[in-house]
Amino acid sequence: MSVGLVLTLNGKDRPGMVSVLSEVVSKHSATWVESRFINLGGRFAGGAHVDVDESKAEALAADLKALSQPETFLVLVDLMDETADEGSTLLLELMGPDRVGIIHDMSKALAGISVSIDELVSETVEASMGGGETFFVQLSLSVPEDVEEEDVVSVLETALPEFMIDVIEDEEE
Repeated sequence: MSVGLVLTLNGKDRPGMVSVLSEVVSKHSATWVESRFINLGGRFAGGAHVDVDESKAEALAADLKALSQPETFLVLVDLMDETADEGSTLLLELMGPDRVGIIHDMSKALAGISVSIDELVSETVEASMGGGETFFVQLSLSVPEDVEEEDVVSVLETALPEFMIDVIEDEEE
């Protein structure tokens, strides 16, 4: 029987970081299921989900944790939460003027209706015509069965009244 492990890492960026991780994963005959990595300000951060035979999970976790180097690179390993995802996924794009507190206001509003953020991608860009900076957010949300799409949009419109909010149709549906 296999178990899922979630790897979380953060470190000073340098070539070969994914290669080192994947070498350890392969050594234990584990499979790389999915991952997200990014370089932010010279730091390499991300996470991966790997599946491994239950009998090899402890050794794999130990070898991955051994890659950690104080002050420069940290690897955390946790058992995957196997609880079933109930509810639906909602994809949104938000755009508005940059200001302090956008992510806090947005995340607080979503938490208030028990909506979880599965993925958040944001960036700030210079607005055209010298109009300051514009903040863009792409969200993938887990929405409980008892919360409607309109409820999610409504709480975000209240929290971020200056933002345009677009629901993105999932192409897989």
